[in-house]
Amino acid sequence: MTKTATKTAASNSSNLSAVIDAFGELKAMQAELAIKEKALKDAMADLAVGSYEGELFRVNISESVREAPDEILKAEFKRVVEDYRATLSRQYLQAHMGETVCRNHRVTARSGKRVTA
Repeated sequence: MTKTATKTAASNSSNLSAVIDAFGELKAMQAELAIKEKALKDAMADLAVGSYEGELFRVNISESVREAPDEILKAEFKRVVEDYRATLSRQYLQAHMGETVCRNHRVTARSGKRVTA
């Protein structure tokens, strides 16, 4: 390693420490925010599908149905390569798929309202 490369590595090392710490702090904040988000979604769990307004924001609650493989099909997918899926019949896939209701929350600022942090 040359002197220049050694100096760069040393200066990057102290910068790397700060970057790692900042990243760790960010991940901790994200975890806290995820907990708060879950609590707020839970507080709106009984609301029917539709749009609701607060003072600054509007929330649109929608539901959709998604299909997911059952445990039998998951295990089979795990054992085989992705190309094998193309050889499975549509009837077989439909026989081993289940439906799940998914709830979505999309938040947007209300028109004419100023959002401040």
